[in-house]
Amino acid sequence: FCGKPNPLMMRTGLKMLHCHSAEAVMVGDRRHDIYGAHANGLEAIGVLYGYGSREELTAAGAEHLAADLNELKAILLQE
Repeated sequence: FCGKPNPLMMRTGLKMLHCHSAEAVMVGDRRHDIYGAHANGLEAIGVLYGYGSREELTAAGAEHLAADLNELKAILLQE
């Protein structure tokens, strides 16, 4: 694995878990995470406590942004 989410690997993982895209969400800190999520029909939550910036994650199209774990938890529980 090259360190960047591969859309095909994500799709394979979803199939192995018998999980539909409507039942899952991608949480990531870089644009590659957001792109991989969208390539598989997943919503994406960008976390601001990783390597990526607000600008990078917003430009990539993250549906939500979380500044910390408490915000991430709140976003996940509202889904």
